[in-house]
Amino acid sequence: MVCPLKNKIIISGDFVPDEKLFGDKDFLKDFNEIVDEETIHITNLECPLSSSKEKILKTGPHLRANTELVKCLKDANVSVACLANNHIKDYGSIGIKETEIACNNVSIETIGASNSECKATKPLILLLNSYKIGVLNYCEEEYNGMTYNSYGANIINEINIYNDINSLKGKVDKIIVIIHWGKELYRYPTPGQQKLARFIIDIGANAIIGHHSHVRGCYEIYKDKTIIYSLGNFYFNFAGKSKEWYEGLIVQLELDKQNFIVSVYPMSNRAHKITIGKKCDINEEIDEKVLIKVDEHTVKSKWNNLIKNSNCREIENILNYGKLKKGISRYITKRVSRKNFKFLLVLRNKYRCRTHFEYLKSIIEEYFNQKKKK
Repeated sequence: MVCPLKNKIIISGDFVPDEKLFGDKDFLKDFNEIVDEETIHITNLECPLSSSKEKILKTGPHLRANTELVKCLKDANVSVACLANNHIKDYGSIGIKETEIACNNVSIETIGASNSECKATKPLILLLNSYKIGVLNYCEEEYNGMTYNSYGANIINEINIYNDINSLKGKVDKIIVIIHWGKELYRYPTPGQQKLARFIIDIGANAIIGHHSHVRGCYEIYKDKTIIYSLGNFYFNFAGKSKEWYEGLIVQLELDKQNFIVSVYPMSNRAHKITIGKKCDINEEIDEKVLIKVDEHTVKSKWNNLIKNSNCREIENILNYGKLKKGISRYITKRVSRKNFKFLLVLRNKYRCRTHFEYLKSIIEEYFNQKKKK
């Protein structure tokens, strides 16, 4: 439980600390003006803090920051680091273990990943104006899951979420669910995301905050509860990315007679400096450049447009099934080619990650629809 009593919660998006931030007070000067001693700052730590050089087998980049860079989190007044994300296990169990130790050594709570299902799924209880706030943290499955006798992240599972929320009822006054999910660089939720978010509200959550897409996303008010699908990045310096990569959101939650008052601050992190924009109340009209309001029709329409405009590269891979079958055969006999082995890694991730699978399924359906018209 995070003590002493606080009066507001600030939630930021993906945070990958690096050496350029180490000891740079000017970087956080603007941000720290909205964070004081009575604020709980929750961020998504998008990489392990570890000295390990042993990368796991995966596709895509391996992210890591040295353990000493936990100081960057302290400089940002981070109280809680969310670890349920797709990069937390990039350097295996030792990476997660060292992350927990580094954070705990400087009194930063961690949530969403650990060395047992009990610890990884354990909720965090915060005190906010004498009210108890339960926080749960989940992510989609990629190369981050928990296997026998290893560390891992808290993977989205509807049954577990249902049980977790029910276990908090009667113990806390409000429940916040923080989820790492969605399609990268796509501002809108997928239809599956929206369905899951609404289910989570239906079973008792009072607010849902998401990240992972690396761009500012959308929000909706469902049954008087706020769902923000993506905060974008807090700080993630990655060469060659568009300006949207360096723009994010800060969410502020306050309590008024047990009801959440939700506000957002637009922010940017260009030139190694956080710049905070004007605060916006979630119940007022918000500029779509900052945050887009969506409904069920908008989500489906945008998704259908995305699928129709897809170049269907995944379809080309599926149509090469003959080559894949040979690759699997060679893999079984331990003579798989490097190319086929990499493709198997990609394919495995496509079917186990909820968003990847939803996208793949949708473009296959679109492929058949186009074939019928010809």
